[in-house]
Amino acid sequence: DPHLAFWTMRTLHELGTIDMLQRSSPTRLLRASELAYRAGALSLAATVDLQLVGLYAYLFEIDAAIEAGTRAVEVAGTLGLTEVHTTALLQLGFAHAIAGRRSAMEDAVEAALRIARDHPEAQALAWGHARAMASLFEENRARALEELAIALSWARRTPVVTGSFSALSALLRVIEGAGREAVDDVRDLSAQAMPGHRAVLELADAVLEARAGEHRRAEARVAAAEAVLRAIRIDAIRHLVL
Repeated sequence: DPHLAFWTMRTLHELGTIDMLQRSSPTRLLRASELAYRAGALSLAATVDLQLVGLYAYLFEIDAAIEAGTRAVEVAGTLGLTEVHTTALLQLGFAHAIAGRRSAMEDAVEAALRIARDHPEAQALAWGHARAMASLFEENRARALEELAIALSWARRTPVVTGSFSALSALLRVIEGAGREAVDDVRDLSAQAMPGHRAVLELADAVLEARAGEHRRAEARVAAAEAVLRAIRIDAIRHLVL
């Protein structure tokens, strides 16, 4: 029954998205991708692969991320799925950034921006999710701060912003000496709906409280944030912030 197959894929996709957000599990998304490719539902398959590339990159499973991202780019490009194509390229850039491959990251980002041009969300992800992440993994804080500032300037032009970069920018700015305004600047962005991103903001608050002499409160915030990041297995973010 084609209708049953379609709704099975959609259900697996929805449940897989929840699994991805709550505990970084790719199992249901992989099953949804497999079924979608078998059924010829290529638009859905590319969308699922788009999610998998980011998930695998956060888990430091770079080869799997590149494989999923390459599939998503090829399918989306062939079908003319502009938004999926652009985001898949940016996610590939993110995976290369985490792997320390700045040149490959820039190639993917530039390919994405040739499609998206001045689209605010694409620009925000290019500067924050890919370029700044590469700088952070290279321990180049000065360059990361510049890239994050550009990313946030684009992020404020769109109601929907994904990626952990806005929370990371607050933490980095606080570590470099900024006050609570660094956290307040990004707290209301849509990306902070993600538990892992809120955990990073908790760490920024912890730095501020430790600076103010509130050491027990700071320690409690760090413990709570670490528990969240461990529970949802965002290994790349844990590597940067803990």
